[in-house]
Amino acid sequence: VYTEGKNRKRENVYSDEEGNLKNIELIILIDDGSASASEIVAGCMQDNDRATIIGKRSFGKGLVQEEVKLADGSAVRVTTQRYYTPVGRCIQKPYGASDKEYYLEQFTREENESYPDSLKFETKSGKVVYGGGGITPDIVIVKDTNMTFTKINYVFGWIEEFCLIEKKSVINKIGEDYKVFEKQPFEKGIYTDFVKFVSEKDKDFDFTLNTMQEDYLKNFLKAKVARSIWGEEVYRKILIQNDDYISKALELLNH
Repeated sequence: VYTEGKNRKRENVYSDEEGNLKNIELIILIDDGSASASEIVAGCMQDNDRATIIGKRSFGKGLVQEEVKLADGSAVRVTTQRYYTPVGRCIQKPYGASDKEYYLEQFTREENESYPDSLKFETKSGKVVYGGGGITPDIVIVKDTNMTFTKINYVFGWIEEFCLIEKKSVINKIGEDYKVFEKQPFEKGIYTDFVKFVSEKDKDFDFTLNTMQEDYLKNFLKAKVARSIWGEEVYRKILIQNDDYISKALELLNH
Protein backbone atom coordinates (compact mmCIF):
# COMPACT_ATOMS: atom_id res chain seq x y z
CA VAL A 1 0.00 0.00 0.00
CA TYR A 2 1.19 3.57 -0.46
CA THR A 3 0.28 7.14 0.41
CA GLU A 4 0.71 10.20 -1.75
CA GLY A 5 -0.36 13.85 -1.63
CA LYS A 6 -0.14 17.08 -3.57
CA ASN A 7 2.85 18.24 -1.53
CA ARG A 8 3.92 14.85 -0.17
CA LYS A 9 6.06 12.30 -1.97
CA ARG A 10 4.87 8.77 -2.42
CA GLU A 11 5.54 6.55 0.61
CA ASN A 12 5.42 2.79 0.08
CA VAL A 13 4.64 0.35 2.90
CA TYR A 14 5.43 -3.34 2.51
CA SER A 15 4.43 -6.31 4.62
CA ASP A 16 7.08 -8.78 5.76
CA GLU A 17 7.14 -12.44 4.80
CA GLU A 18 5.96 -13.66 8.16
CA GLY A 19 2.34 -14.45 8.98
CA ASN A 20 -0.03 -17.09 10.29
CA LEU A 21 -2.33 -17.10 7.26
CA LYS A 22 0.17 -17.59 4.44
CA ASN A 23 -0.97 -21.02 3.34
CA ILE A 24 -4.74 -20.99 3.76
CA GLU A 25 -7.57 -19.77 1.58
CA LEU A 26 -8.76 -16.30 2.59
CA ILE A 27 -12.20 -14.77 2.23
CA ILE A 28 -12.74 -11.21 3.43
CA LEU A 29 -16.21 -9.80 4.13
CA ILE A 30 -16.87 -6.08 3.68
CA ASP A 31 -19.89 -3.83 3.39
CA ASP A 32 -20.67 -0.12 3.10
CA GLY A 33 -19.73 0.34 6.75
CA SER A 34 -16.20 -1.02 6.26
CA ALA A 35 -13.89 1.98 6.40
CA SER A 36 -10.26 3.02 6.63
CA ALA A 37 -7.93 0.23 7.84
CA SER A 38 -10.34 -2.56 6.87
CA GLU A 39 -10.52 -1.17 3.33
CA ILE A 40 -6.74 -0.98 3.07
CA VAL A 41 -6.40 -4.64 4.08
CA ALA A 42 -9.17 -5.78 1.72
CA GLY A 43 -7.77 -3.76 -1.18
CA CYS A 44 -4.23 -5.09 -0.69
CA MET A 45 -5.41 -8.69 -0.50
CA GLN A 46 -7.53 -8.22 -3.63
CA ASP A 47 -4.78 -6.51 -5.63
CA ASN A 48 -2.32 -9.28 -4.76
CA ASP A 49 -4.83 -12.03 -5.68
CA ARG A 50 -4.52 -13.30 -2.12
CA ALA A 51 -8.19 -13.28 -1.06
CA THR A 52 -11.71 -13.32 -2.40
CA ILE A 53 -13.67 -10.26 -1.30
CA ILE A 54 -17.39 -10.75 -0.64
CA GLY A 55 -20.10 -8.22 0.21
CA LYS A 56 -20.85 -4.66 -0.75
CA ARG A 57 -18.61 -1.79 -1.85
CA SER A 58 -16.89 -0.37 1.20
CA PHE A 59 -17.35 3.15 2.56
CA GLY A 60 -14.36 4.84 0.91
CA LYS A 61 -12.31 6.47 3.67
CA GLY A 62 -8.58 6.62 3.07
CA LEU A 63 -6.98 9.91 4.09
CA VAL A 64 -3.83 10.78 6.01
CA GLN A 65 -4.05 13.73 8.38
CA GLU A 66 -1.33 15.66 10.16
CA GLU A 67 -1.95 17.56 13.38
CA VAL A 68 -0.84 21.19 13.56
CA LYS A 69 -0.55 22.67 17.05
CA LEU A 70 -1.88 26.20 17.56
CA ALA A 71 -0.67 28.85 19.99
CA ASP A 72 -3.72 28.56 22.26
CA GLY A 73 -3.12 24.86 22.84
CA SER A 74 -5.71 23.63 20.36
CA ALA A 75 -4.86 21.83 17.14
CA VAL A 76 -6.00 21.53 13.55
CA ARG A 77 -5.85 18.31 11.57
CA VAL A 78 -4.93 18.88 7.95
CA THR A 79 -5.43 16.26 5.24
CA THR A 80 -2.11 15.78 3.46
CA GLN A 81 -2.21 12.42 1.66
CA ARG A 82 -4.46 9.68 0.36
CA TYR A 83 -4.14 5.92 0.60
CA TYR A 84 -3.75 3.87 -2.58
CA THR A 85 -3.86 0.11 -3.07
CA PRO A 86 -0.88 -1.68 -4.70
CA VAL A 87 -2.27 -1.33 -8.26
CA GLY A 88 -3.01 2.37 -7.74
CA ARG A 89 -6.66 2.55 -6.69
CA CYS A 90 -7.55 5.52 -4.50
CA ILE A 91 -9.52 4.30 -1.49
CA GLN A 92 -11.03 7.70 -0.61
CA LYS A 93 -14.36 8.43 -2.28
CA PRO A 94 -15.02 11.94 -3.67
CA TYR A 95 -16.20 14.45 -1.07
CA GLY A 96 -17.25 17.52 -3.02
CA ALA A 97 -20.90 17.19 -1.97
CA SER A 98 -22.47 18.25 1.34
CA ASP A 99 -21.73 16.32 4.56
CA LYS A 100 -25.20 14.75 4.48
CA GLU A 101 -24.81 13.60 0.87
CA TYR A 102 -21.32 12.29 1.62
CA TYR A 103 -22.53 9.99 4.40
CA LEU A 104 -25.81 8.94 2.77
CA GLU A 105 -24.08 8.08 -0.51
CA GLN A 106 -23.31 4.62 0.82
CA PHE A 107 -27.04 3.87 1.15
CA THR A 108 -28.13 5.19 -2.25
CA ARG A 109 -25.31 3.98 -4.50
CA GLU A 110 -26.16 1.59 -7.30
CA GLU A 111 -24.48 -1.78 -6.92
CA ASN A 112 -24.73 -2.47 -10.65
CA GLU A 113 -23.10 0.85 -11.49
CA SER A 114 -20.75 0.98 -14.46
CA TYR A 115 -17.16 2.21 -14.24
CA PRO A 116 -15.26 4.30 -16.82
CA ASP A 117 -12.04 2.79 -18.17
CA SER A 118 -10.04 5.27 -16.08
CA LEU A 119 -11.28 3.51 -12.92
CA LYS A 120 -10.47 -0.02 -14.07
CA PHE A 121 -7.25 -1.63 -12.88
CA GLU A 122 -5.72 -5.10 -13.24
CA THR A 123 -4.14 -7.34 -10.64
CA LYS A 124 -1.02 -9.41 -11.36
CA SER A 125 -3.19 -12.28 -12.55
CA GLY A 126 -5.12 -10.01 -14.93
CA LYS A 127 -8.28 -9.76 -12.83
CA VAL A 128 -10.12 -6.46 -13.28
CA VAL A 129 -10.68 -4.43 -10.11
CA TYR A 130 -12.29 -1.02 -9.73
CA GLY A 131 -11.34 2.33 -8.25
CA GLY A 132 -13.41 5.43 -7.62
CA GLY A 133 -13.61 5.17 -3.85
CA GLY A 134 -14.02 2.17 -1.60
CA ILE A 135 -13.27 -1.44 -2.47
CA THR A 136 -15.65 -3.23 -4.84
CA PRO A 137 -15.92 -6.93 -3.89
CA ASP A 138 -15.21 -9.82 -6.24
CA ILE A 139 -18.65 -11.15 -5.32
CA VAL A 140 -21.22 -8.42 -4.70
CA ILE A 141 -24.13 -9.22 -2.38
CA VAL A 142 -26.69 -6.48 -1.90
CA LYS A 143 -28.78 -6.72 1.26
CA ASP A 144 -32.35 -5.95 0.31
CA THR A 145 -33.07 -3.36 2.99
CA ASN A 146 -34.31 -0.39 0.88
CA MET A 147 -34.58 3.24 2.01
CA THR A 148 -37.32 2.49 4.57
CA PHE A 149 -34.81 0.55 6.66
CA THR A 150 -32.15 3.19 6.06
CA LYS A 151 -34.38 6.00 7.27
CA ILE A 152 -35.61 4.34 10.45
CA ASN A 153 -32.14 3.13 11.43
CA TYR A 154 -29.59 5.69 10.29
CA VAL A 155 -31.54 8.87 9.58
CA PHE A 156 -34.09 8.95 12.40
CA GLY A 157 -32.28 6.70 14.90
CA TRP A 158 -35.55 5.04 15.90
CA ILE A 159 -34.08 1.56 16.31
CA GLU A 160 -31.64 2.65 19.01
CA GLU A 161 -34.39 4.45 20.92
CA PHE A 162 -36.79 1.53 20.55
CA CYS A 163 -34.28 -1.05 21.79
CA LEU A 164 -33.77 0.79 25.06
CA ILE A 165 -37.53 0.58 25.66
CA GLU A 166 -37.88 -3.01 24.47
CA LYS A 167 -34.98 -4.13 26.67
CA LYS A 168 -37.09 -3.45 29.77
CA SER A 169 -40.03 -5.35 28.30
CA VAL A 170 -37.93 -8.45 27.55
CA ILE A 171 -36.30 -8.46 31.00
CA ASN A 172 -39.73 -8.16 32.64
CA LYS A 173 -40.89 -11.25 30.71
CA ILE A 174 -37.92 -13.60 31.06
CA GLY A 175 -35.35 -11.91 33.27
CA GLU A 176 -31.82 -12.05 31.87
CA ASP A 177 -31.79 -15.71 30.83
CA TYR A 178 -30.44 -15.72 27.26
CA LYS A 179 -31.22 -19.41 26.71
CA VAL A 180 -34.94 -18.66 27.11
CA PHE A 181 -34.65 -15.70 24.74
CA GLU A 182 -32.77 -17.80 22.19
CA LYS A 183 -35.31 -20.63 22.10
CA GLN A 184 -38.46 -18.53 21.85
CA PRO A 185 -39.52 -16.59 18.70
CA PHE A 186 -39.18 -13.19 20.33
CA GLU A 187 -38.50 -11.51 16.99
CA LYS A 188 -42.21 -11.59 16.08
CA GLY A 189 -43.29 -9.74 19.20
CA ILE A 190 -40.39 -7.32 18.97
CA TYR A 191 -41.24 -6.52 15.37
CA THR A 192 -44.91 -5.92 16.22
CA ASP A 193 -43.88 -3.58 19.03
CA PHE A 194 -41.53 -1.76 16.67
CA VAL A 195 -44.18 -1.18 13.99
CA LYS A 196 -46.41 0.31 16.69
CA PHE A 197 -43.49 2.43 17.96
CA VAL A 198 -42.84 3.83 14.47
CA SER A 199 -46.51 4.62 13.87
CA GLU A 200 -46.56 6.59 17.13
CA LYS A 201 -43.50 8.50 15.98
CA ASP A 202 -44.97 9.28 12.57
CA LYS A 203 -48.45 8.00 11.70
CA ASP A 204 -47.83 8.77 8.01
CA PHE A 205 -44.50 6.95 7.79
CA ASP A 206 -44.42 4.58 4.80
CA PHE A 207 -43.52 1.25 6.36
CA THR A 208 -43.34 -0.66 3.08
CA LEU A 209 -41.20 -3.81 3.28
CA ASN A 210 -41.24 -6.99 1.24
CA THR A 211 -40.98 -10.40 2.92
CA MET A 212 -37.18 -10.54 2.71
CA GLN A 213 -36.80 -7.03 4.11
CA GLU A 214 -39.24 -7.77 6.92
CA ASP A 215 -37.40 -10.96 7.88
CA TYR A 216 -34.10 -9.08 7.90
CA LEU A 217 -35.51 -6.32 10.09
CA LYS A 218 -37.03 -8.83 12.53
CA ASN A 219 -33.68 -10.54 13.00
CA PHE A 220 -31.85 -7.21 13.22
CA LEU A 221 -34.21 -5.91 15.91
CA LYS A 222 -33.89 -9.12 17.91
CA ALA A 223 -30.10 -8.84 17.71
CA LYS A 224 -30.08 -5.18 18.74
CA VAL A 225 -32.32 -5.82 21.75
CA ALA A 226 -30.16 -8.80 22.73
CA ARG A 227 -27.01 -6.67 22.53
CA SER A 228 -28.48 -4.14 24.93
CA ILE A 229 -28.93 -6.96 27.47
CA TRP A 230 -26.17 -9.54 26.83
CA GLY A 231 -23.55 -7.67 24.83
CA GLU A 232 -21.74 -7.77 21.49
CA GLU A 233 -21.05 -11.50 21.29
CA VAL A 234 -24.75 -12.40 21.48
CA TYR A 235 -25.57 -9.62 18.99
CA ARG A 236 -23.18 -11.12 16.42
CA LYS A 237 -24.37 -14.65 17.11
CA ILE A 238 -27.95 -13.72 16.21
CA LEU A 239 -27.01 -11.67 13.15
CA ILE A 240 -24.99 -14.42 11.47
CA GLN A 241 -28.00 -16.74 11.53
CA ASN A 242 -29.45 -14.69 8.70
CA ASP A 243 -26.30 -13.36 7.01
CA ASP A 244 -25.93 -13.74 3.24
CA TYR A 245 -22.23 -12.81 3.34
CA ILE A 246 -21.31 -15.60 5.73
CA SER A 247 -23.49 -18.11 3.87
CA LYS A 248 -21.67 -17.31 0.62
CA ALA A 249 -18.26 -17.49 2.29
CA LEU A 250 -19.04 -20.92 3.76
CA GLU A 251 -20.27 -22.07 0.36
CA LEU A 252 -16.95 -21.11 -1.27
CA LEU A 253 -14.83 -22.61 1.51
CA ASN A 254 -16.71 -25.91 1.36
CA HIS A 255 -16.20 -26.39 -2.39
